[in-house]
Amino acid sequence: MHPAKRFFYVSLGIMALAVAFHLGAMSGSTAVQTPVPSEVAVLTGSVLDNGTIPLPIYADGTVAPESECRWIVSPKAIALGTSPLSEAESMHCSTEGRTVRVYFIDGWHTAKPGEANYMIVATRQSPSPIATQPTTWGRIKAERR
Repeated sequence: MHPAKRFFYVSLGIMALAVAFHLGAMSGSTAVQTPVPSEVAVLTGSVLDNGTIPLPIYADGTVAPESECRWIVSPKAIALGTSPLSEAESMHCSTEGRTVRVYFIDGWHTAKPGEANYMIVATRQSPSPIATQPTTWGRIKAERR
């Protein structure tokens, strides 16, 4: 194929992609408006076995409900060497609701309580969803009149 003809076809293909993108970007919209988080509250700390993770507090002073929260826990210390934990056969760290279970099983199959780190994050949803429809000049002029 002649180089000029090849260049023409490649250019035509790139132009077709650009036109398709432009038309899709101008007319694309979503059917569902999803709310976005408007505020996030984070709390970290440590808690002993059978302790409860406290709820974070938003900037306006309200305590976040548990339904708006997600949390994670991990053992506070895992010792290696000459300590009670060095004889541990296994270590367990989990939650039941916001109650933390953290303990290790020693060589005699005895459960010994431990301490866990936690991080709890709460997010509030915006009261009104953000519009996802493109704004047109006609809509802007109608709002200003």
